[in-house]
Amino acid sequence: MPSDEDPILRARGLGKTYPNAAAPAVAALDLDVRRGEFFTLLGPSGCGKTTTLRMIAGLERPDAGRIALAGETLSESTRNSFVPPHKRDIAMVFQSYAIWPHMTVFQNVVFPLEGERGLDAATRRRRGMAALEQVGLAALADRGATLLSGGQQQRVALARAIVREAKLLLLDEPLSNLDAALREQMRTELKDLQRRIGTTSIYVTHDQEEALSLSDRIAVLRDGVLADLGTPEELYLRPRDAFTAAFIGRTRFLPCRVVARDDAGALVETEFGAVRCAAAAPDGTVQLMVRPEHILLGPPSADAPNRFAGTVEDVSFAGRTVAYAVRVGSTRLDVLAMSVAMRAPGDAVSVELPPDRCVLLPG
Repeated sequence: MPSDEDPILRARGLGKTYPNAAAPAVAALDLDVRRGEFFTLLGPSGCGKTTTLRMIAGLERPDAGRIALAGETLSESTRNSFVPPHKRDIAMVFQSYAIWPHMTVFQNVVFPLEGERGLDAATRRRRGMAALEQVGLAALADRGATLLSGGQQQRVALARAIVREAKLLLLDEPLSNLDAALREQMRTELKDLQRRIGTTSIYVTHDQEEALSLSDRIAVLRDGVLADLGTPEELYLRPRDAFTAAFIGRTRFLPCRVVARDDAGALVETEFGAVRCAAAAPDGTVQLMVRPEHILLGPPSADAPNRFAGTVEDVSFAGRTVAYAVRVGSTRLDVLAMSVAMRAPGDAVSVELPPDRCVLLPG
């Protein structure tokens, strides 16, 4: 787990604009990554996450700002200083894996060590086999790289990165070429690997589920700027703006009006009634955010706080879960429930919005 010491990577005022671009790819970006942390850059296509990763790696030269790794300046625009990629203590796993087809698995893994002075063959062998052991491929060390499956090639790329024993590991959507089942398996393996070796990792993805399951902290980027930053729990349960709430997971925004504030939170008036929220209400126009899986669905029952009568309008069965559309007054609410007690269109039900899952965001 990350420590509370000074960040191992620090970026300040980072900026990059490509020729003929209408807007910067990255603008005035500040990031701190803690030692031993799994840190994810998350956002839609074109948000600047890969450009940021490439600037950290030295594959792109920033137009503005400063990047420092373990106190060493890697780039600083005001001094026109720039450390080239091969001189940075950084390893990187690319989306395409970049496996050499004419080499064996072992030769692929130890290739980054060929240029290191003072490393004899025995040391290279020891480090290469240790890296393959970490990813579970030691038995395939002498196999040709072209004879590997997609998941095995991904593991080779990981082993080749960790064999360098670099201060920082960068991963650019390394699971995107895998099928869904293998991708889920590799998420678990990647998280276990990062915990075992304890390296600091920066991961780029547009997959929200991937980011939530892997990360210690997530930086959400939007149009080249930092939209939000926090732990997976913070960003999912208590997002600070509507963009983060909508991008990470499914959600529904309901128009509302604040009618009371107190130490316990706020009371808002919606189209279907008053809703108590445990969170504080921001100033100005607000909207109520409730995620479908947080809405409780039950039989018609007596009045209770944040409980309203409704009618099921639509049902979509998905195995373990069922998505319902429930009409409450003039509002249609999306509800995601376990497929234990099935409801049918036309059923009278109650929906309950737990106060600690009702989030108020700027309108």
